[in-house]
Amino acid sequence: MIIEHLTSKYIPYVTTVIMDRWEVSEEKAMKEIIRWMSKNDDSVCFVGIVNNIPIAIGVFDVQSNADKSLGPWNRQLYIEPAYRGENYGLELTQQRFIWAKEKGYKEVYLSTETVKRYHMKHGWQIVREEIKPDKIITIMRYDLKNI
Repeated sequence: MIIEHLTSKYIPYVTTVIMDRWEVSEEKAMKEIIRWMSKNDDSVCFVGIVNNIPIAIGVFDVQSNADKSLGPWNRQLYIEPAYRGENYGLELTQQRFIWAKEKGYKEVYLSTETVKRYHMKHGWQIVREEIKPDKIITIMRYDLKNI
């Protein structure tokens, strides 16, 4: 897999992923994409490409609604189902860690409802869990000195 920064070439793909995953409008998805591409902060979206086709995204973001007191965030990771199990998610996460470390960050956070054990297996630590009526949200931290 080749990993590139999000460019206009991949906006349609990333827009569709964000709209589907976050269940937001195209307008809201584009607002985030424009922010990631603006270079106004350290936020960035990486796109994974196989055979010239985008198959994955990974976002490093200094903003998140999960907890405004923490950050930065590994905010979005998506791999097309046909490409899962090939370690593409790990590659995109490594790229985000390298980006964060180069920008001077010491740690990265994430919020998950479903894959807590997977992240713990890869060195993430639980910061806290929030119990909601229909789900448990886990906030996790990764220490970048491990990179």
